[in-house]
Amino acid sequence: MRLPDLNRFHFDKVAHFVEFLVISFLSMRAIMKTWCGAGIIANFVITIIFVTFFAYADERHQIFVANRTCSFYDLIFDYIGAAAGILIFTYREEQDLI
Repeated sequence: MRLPDLNRFHFDKVAHFVEFLVISFLSMRAIMKTWCGAGIIANFVITIIFVTFFAYADERHQIFVANRTCSFYDLIFDYIGAAAGILIFTYREEQDLI
């Protein structure tokens, strides 16, 4: 009995999406709680800068890891996940769910 081929289901891209959704959601929450008077736009910009740096560093370090590669498509899914996390946080903040 063989295990299913996870690459066929693009498991890697889903993992990148979910990972950066969580990172951006938690980053936005931490920034909002730390700099309460900064406003939503400033917090959004700070979160984007942090997540962009983190995504680039995550992809860049894979050059030095055996059997891993740096992929532009992974970076795209990092950004899509980050945008989803920020949108979910903003929606929940507006609904006072957090």
